[in-house]
Amino acid sequence: MVEYDPLEAPEPEEWLRIDEAERIRLALDYHRRARVRLPNEKLHAVLHVVIENQIALGDDIPVQNTAQRLMAEGHDRYEAIHCIASVLTEFIHDLMGNPGSSTKSNQAYLAALQQLTAEALARSLIILDRRALQHDVSQPGKLFNAEDENSHSKPIAAADRRTTAVPPLACPRPDGV
Repeated sequence: MVEYDPLEAPEPEEWLRIDEAERIRLALDYHRRARVRLPNEKLHAVLHVVIENQIALGDDIPVQNTAQRLMAEGHDRYEAIHCIASVLTEFIHDLMGNPGSSTKSNQAYLAALQQLTAEALARSLIILDRRALQHDVSQPGKLFNAEDENSHSKPIAAADRRTTAVPPLACPRPDGV
C-alpha cells in the first residue's frame, strides 16, 4: 500500500499485513497531504489505525458493521471512523480511571457501537468534516476561517470552509450506554 485514504476502505488482508508502524506512518501522511493540523497528530493517526484494524477484522467485532451503518445513514467513511474512534477514546478514558473494569468496558464499547447511529449523532453533535474547520475554543460553538486572523468574530457557513485544521475527535456515546 502506497497511500492511505480514510474515504476508501483498504483491502483487509493487505492492511493487516502491513507493519503497525507503517500503518501509522500512512495515516500521518494522509493528514499531512490533506493539510490537516491536529493537536496531536500521532495520537490521531494511531486512532485511525486502531479503527481500521478493527474494521479489517470483519464480523469478529461490530466495528465494520457500525461503519457501514453510519455510511448508509449519510456519513462518509472518514466521519464514520472519527465517530467510532470517539466512542473508543471515551472507553479508553474510562479504563484508565478503572483499570480492573476491562471486560465490562469491552462489552460496553461493543454495545455502544451497536447503538451508534447518525440520528443519535445529529441530536447531540455537529460533525466537523474533513474539509477541516478550525474551532475557536475561546468561543464555544463558533467556527472560523483560520486563514483570516480576524475571523474569530465571524462564524463561517459550511460552504465557506477551507482546509486548515480540525478539532479533536468528538462524537457522543449513544443514549442509555
